[in-house]
This record gives sequence, structure tokens and C-alpha cells, in this order.
Amino acid sequence: MRFTYINDADRVLRGFDRSEVLGQPISDVLTPLGKDLLTDLREQRRQAEASGVQGIVLNFEIPMFHKNGGDVWIDLTTVPIYDSEGKTVGFQGIGRDITERKKRDLALLEKHHLLEDKLNEATRQSSVFEDLALHDPLTGIHNRRYLQEGLPRQLARAGRDGFPVAVIMIDLDHFKQINDSYSHAAGDLVLKTVSSLLKNKVRESDLICRYGGEEFLVVMPNMNAGQAFDRVEEWRSTLQAQVIVYGEFSIRVTMSAGIAEYPVHGETPEVLIDCADTMLYRSKSQGRNRSTVCDRV
Repeated sequence: MRFTYINDADRVLRGFDRSEVLGQPISDVLTPLGKDLLTDLREQRRQAEASGVQGIVLNFEIPMFHKNGGDVWIDLTTVPIYDSEGKTVGFQGIGRDITERKKRDLALLEKHHLLEDKLNEATRQSSVFEDLALHDPLTGIHNRRYLQEGLPRQLARAGRDGFPVAVIMIDLDHFKQINDSYSHAAGDLVLKTVSSLLKNKVRESDLICRYGGEEFLVVMPNMNAGQAFDRVEEWRSTLQAQVIVYGEFSIRVTMSAGIAEYPVHGETPEVLIDCADTMLYRSKSQGRNRSTVCDRV
């Protein structure tokens, strides 16, 4: 694998005189990438020779050093040279300068990669924005917009499969007093604490969202109003017993709730939410810190 002959075109192409090239291993004129490609070429040639077919032509593109320090890409076609006994004694190669084409290809590839990166970033940003659009930034739970999309789907599935859905409206009692007495930052901590409590208590199939202000709405598929009442009472008792520490202050908060059931109390999101909301304010009017089931049939 040493040069035994080159013509004048090679001197023009790579800048080296014939005396600088003859006897030199071909690997010495190759860039690191070119050496890797030569290893692959040798394996291809070995497999070709092992097939028993002589004179197989191989074509490949390989980068070589130029005397001025740059690289030259060569489109090289090689064919083996045999002695009288059919043994391979060397290779003849014919090269064509494809440096400009390679530069264009590499520039296009770089632009492609840049475009691909931009598209991936745009997709990631779109996903982030979509996630932000459907989640409450303070508590991390779903927001009202998500509910507007998710509740109709839940009711449609329930109508198709024939199971009940509980819709629960929750409001924190005297929340304005917490903001006024301890600051809005304390109120934010209370909202995040209640959100965490609800997330830990609901099932994976349930939908929980911050409906607005200190109001939360929970959708529980395959659960009737009586079962939902028991669940809400558990949440209410847990919250009532919990102490929320904000600085030097220990804050306690309670909640009131209203419960409606699909399809007993309504068959549309609007009717069910209205029914649950009405029951919520009945709980408020009856002393707060309680749950009330819709009596509409």
C-alpha cells in the first residue's frame, strides 16, 4: 500500500512533487477521516477477493492532505493488479477532484442540521407552550381551558360505556382573609398545598383543575355522587387537620364542596358544573366546611 507511480495531474491536484510521494504509504497522505475510510475499503476489497472473482472495481470518496495544509476530496476508482499466477500485487487507482462538490454537500448538510435543530427546538417550545396553556402556572395542575376540553370527552366516554361521572366543585373558606392577614404569598402557598393534597388523593383517571381563584374542580369517572361524597369528606377532614406553616405563622384552612353526578343531575358539562356550583354555595350558606350533593333530578 505504497505509491509506486503518480502522474502530473496528482501534483496539480495535491501540490506534492513526484519525489515526495513515491514510496510513501497511502495512509500517510490521508486525513484521519480518510484513514477510517481506507480501513473500510480494505475490508471491502478483502471480501471482494475472497469471492474468487478477479478484477472487481471499487469506487469510493476519500479526503487527502494538500501540501498547503488543506484537504482535497478525491473520487477514487481502484482495480487490483495481478501477477502471472493471479496473485494481487498492487492496485491501480484513478482519482477525480470532487472537493467543491463535497464543500457544497457539507454546507448543505450543515444547513440541514441547523434547520433540524431549529425544528426540534420549535417543537420543544411548542410543547412547552402547549403545556403552559393547559396548566395552572402556580399549582401545576390543569387549568380551566383543559377542563373545557377534557370534561366533554369524559362525559362522551361515560355515555358510550354507561358509567357515572362525579363532578365536584371545591372552594376554600375565607380565603380572602388569608391573603389579607398573611399576604398573597401565603395565599399562594395555601393554594399549592391544597393542590398537592388533591393530587395525592385522586386517582390517575381523575381530572383535577384549578377552576379560578381559590376554586378547584375535580372530575371522577366511574364514581357516583354518594361515593364521591365519601371521598370529598376524606379530603375535607385531611385539610381541616393540616397546619400550613408560612414563616412564623401557622395557617389552617377549610373547604366547602358541591357534588353533581352524570347523568343523574345533568348530561352536559354546563349543567353539571352549574349544579355542583349551586351545591357549593349551599354548603357555604349552611356554615361552610361541608359537602353537599345535588338534589336535582
